[in-house]
Amino acid sequence: MSAPGDEEELESLRYRLLGSKGDISSWGHEYVRNLAGQIAKEYAKRQTADTPIDDLLELVQQIVAFHMKHNGETEAVDLLMEVEYLDMLIEHVDRTNFKRTCLYLTSSARYLPGTDDMLVLELAFSIYLKFEEYTNALQLALVLDKRQVFTSCNDMLQKKQCCYILARHGVTFELDEELAPIEEDREILQDI
Repeated sequence: MSAPGDEEELESLRYRLLGSKGDISSWGHEYVRNLAGQIAKEYAKRQTADTPIDDLLELVQQIVAFHMKHNGETEAVDLLMEVEYLDMLIEHVDRTNFKRTCLYLTSSARYLPGTDDMLVLELAFSIYLKFEEYTNALQLALVLDKRQVFTSCNDMLQKKQCCYILARHGVTFELDEELAPIEEDREILQDI
C-alpha cells in the first residue's frame, strides 16, 4: 500500500471548497475534525505560496462555531492558532464556554514562542472582562500590567476581592477618583 500524496490528504477540504457551502454540522464531529486538520495544512501551503485564504477563513468560521457549540473549545482554539486568526474567537465565546476557553488559552500560553504568549493572555483577559469575571481578569492583569479591571468593575464586593488579591501579591497603588469614585469606598479599598 502506498502512502497518500498531498492531493489525497486534502481531498475532504478540496471537495468541501468545490461543493456545498451549507452547514457542516450535519456531517458530524469526525468530518469537522478532519477538515480542521486539512485546513491547517492547506493554510501553511498557501502562506508559503502567498495565495489568498479567504475561502479557508470562511470554512474556519463554520468549524469554530461548530466546535464552540459542541464543547470543542480546545479544538477551536488550536485551529485558530494554526491559521493565526485567534481574534475570531471572541465572537464565538458565550456564557457556557468562556471559562473552559480561557483556561485553555492561559494554559497554552506557556508553550507559545516570543510575544505570542502575551497576545493569547490579552485575548483571555478580554474574554474575562466581556463576561465580567473581574477576579480572573485581575490575575491576568497582573501579568499584563493593566489597570482596566478596576475601572470596568462596578461591584464594590468584587473590587474588595481584587484589592485582597493585589495585597496578597504585594502590589500597592494609590486609588484615585477614576478607580473608586465614592470617597468612602475609596478609603475602605485603600485600607486593604
